Amino acid sequence: MREQMPMPPIERRDDRALVEQRQETEARFFHGLSDLTRLRIVETLLDEGEQNVWQLVEALGQSQDRVSNHLACLRWCGYVDSRREGMYVYHRVSDPRVRQLIALARSIIAENATAILNVYPDIGEEKPTCSRRRHADGARRHTGNGVA
Repeated sequence: MREQMPMPPIERRDDRALVEQRQETEARFFHGLSDLTRLRIVETLLDEGEQNVWQLVEALGQSQDRVSNHLACLRWCGYVDSRREGMYVYHRVSDPRVRQLIALARSIIAENATAILNVYPDIGEEKPTCSRRRHADGARRHTGNGVA
């Protein structure tokens, strides 16, 4: 009679699933800043404070549609909050830790800039904006890589 391989404990499978879910969430979070326009929006909001979309359009030299789409992505990832005042919607960085995140990234980049530039030489080229898909419950959710 052939011996059966023991099954891994259920907890291990659950832990692995939780780790994979956490890693996927972290990848999506970092994807929020992976686009040059989104990074510029966040840095502008950090440097200049609260801005409406037209102020960001002027500061970035981008179209209103492009800035609005990137703002939506940044809201979904939790980088940016918005508030309405009269006819305008004002955007701001939602969490002060975003400034720390950018500062930490800059310090790591300072030590590794040459290698980073060699790995990603085409970073200045614009890539497609974030996509959003409708889920089974009818809600629209951000998916940085187009996967819901």
